Amino acid sequence: MRGRFTDFPDHWREGDAVNTCKIRAMHTGFSANGMMNFNALAAARGPFERLRGSVVVRLLAIVFVFSCAVTVLLTAVQLDRDYRKGVALVEERLSDIGRSYGASLAEALWRLDRAQLELEVDGIARLADIRAVEVREIGPSPMVVASGTRGGAAVFSRDYPIVRHAQGGADRVIGTLHVEATLDDLYRSLMRTAVLILVNQAANTFLVALLITFLLDRIVMRHLTALARTVDHYDYRYAPSPLMLDRRRPSVPDELERMVTAFNAMGARLYRAYLDERDAATEREARRTAEAANSAKSAFIANMSHELRTPLNGILGCAQNLKRDSTLSDSQRESVSVILRCGEHLLALIHDVLDFATIEAGKLRVDIGEVEPAAVVASIHGAIAMKAADKGLAFVCEIAPDVPRCVRADERRLRQVLLNLLTNAVKFTARGGVGLDVTCAPSGSVRFAVRDTGIGIHPDQVETIFHPFEQVASTGGRDAGIGLGLAISRQFVRAMGAEIEVESSVGEGSVFRFDLPAAAQAGRGEARDGEPLERPRLSLERLPTPGVERMKELHCLARMGDMRGVRRWAEAIAVADARHASFSAALDALARAYQSKQLLAFVERHLDTGSEP
Repeated sequence: MRGRFTDFPDHWREGDAVNTCKIRAMHTGFSANGMMNFNALAAARGPFERLRGSVVVRLLAIVFVFSCAVTVLLTAVQLDRDYRKGVALVEERLSDIGRSYGASLAEALWRLDRAQLELEVDGIARLADIRAVEVREIGPSPMVVASGTRGGAAVFSRDYPIVRHAQGGADRVIGTLHVEATLDDLYRSLMRTAVLILVNQAANTFLVALLITFLLDRIVMRHLTALARTVDHYDYRYAPSPLMLDRRRPSVPDELERMVTAFNAMGARLYRAYLDERDAATEREARRTAEAANSAKSAFIANMSHELRTPLNGILGCAQNLKRDSTLSDSQRESVSVILRCGEHLLALIHDVLDFATIEAGKLRVDIGEVEPAAVVASIHGAIAMKAADKGLAFVCEIAPDVPRCVRADERRLRQVLLNLLTNAVKFTARGGVGLDVTCAPSGSVRFAVRDTGIGIHPDQVETIFHPFEQVASTGGRDAGIGLGLAISRQFVRAMGAEIEVESSVGEGSVFRFDLPAAAQAGRGEARDGEPLERPRLSLERLPTPGVERMKELHCLARMGDMRGVRRWAEAIAVADARHASFSAALDALARAYQSKQLLAFVERHLDTGSEP
């Protein structure tokens, strides 16, 4: 600052504060003015910066380039047409010269009138586009009269013979007229025309482009900018506000109006889709929570049923041992029988609860294979016959002679369904009888029908009885269940691809039936009237058997009809002691044939006699 200060005049170097403040104010003013100019320049460049990437600029450039191309093409076509027209005019002028000046030139050349020849040659040379004219006499020392500059790159050159027409004689060529023409004037004219057309078209193109730009920005681009701004701030998580353009709404919807309508509809759909997805996510979370609760409940029920069955089996085993005690009185035996019946009923309820929990958790699995109806019927005949006999009911099983030997089903589930239906039939029948019929359905499948002469079902309750924990009102004296047997049976039958149908009349009885598909290429069975088909007889007598404690385990399995458990038990004793291999094999064969009655009778005889190996 001091260096600059020394350059000021002497009367400014007095160092007073006033001059210093003036200098600082001048410097500040210069800086402020420079900043204002920069801001003004930036403000002026703002619209151009926005237009740099605008569609309007690209459209303007396309229109300008296209207009220039069209202008150049049309100008070239116009110039080509003018060029051809000018060339034709020059050629026609040359032809006129040959026709018009031939006679006068022949007369002057015949008289050797140089002055006349020069006069006419100069006249021809003054014509438009004519550069040089020459008249040459034919002879040893020809006379030549010329005008203009001959030579160079002549565009057009013509030679016309000068003919003397003699009266009464032959025509004679006495000379030659040589004419040269140039297109310089034509080129200059074409250049002026091209410049005029290009300037005119450029001005028109520029004005039209400006008009198109203004109209496009006014009619379209500002609305597209508003739409882009709306889209940029759009959030599908909130209810959208309808987009409205800053213009008068047309009577007939145009493209912009349709676009606004489509955008508003899209916003509404996105918001609804977001709400649906949010609700679906909430529902999925609730479903996961419910599934977790069901899994926990199923695990609890499975563990609880296992813990309940273990002591219950012990109670049943002790009760069975007490029942075989010959020292008990009749009242004591009746009490033991009550314990056995109640225990077995409780065990059945536990099994029903476990099955229902499995179904409710969606974990029901069926093992579909070829199953012999005769073997299934034989495996349940003894248990149901004893229940029916206790109530004084007749129990009849009939298998039609044309029934296929095998059906497609899950053997264990089919047995459980038939046991549930027959047990209910016995439970709700006071007199008469219960029956199981296995016949061929009209469709070719195998029909299982359980009939009874019990209390029947009211039509309004036919569907209700298949609901969990629902029962037909029962009379006193019957064992009360919890209403799961039919619900479980329906799910088992559905899992095997069938449906339970009911026909019932109040006070007359009911029929429960379902159809299962016959196995491919299955043979036909033999009919039995009132009894199931004959099964193979396998003897366990005179075979080494395990001790009493192990036989008690077998007795519990046989009482429950758990043939798979019997087979596993047989395999375990064979592994534990090789001496029991024969007994294990025979026991496995009985379990495979579902000869539960013969198996149970053998075990009870063995326990009664207390025989050891």
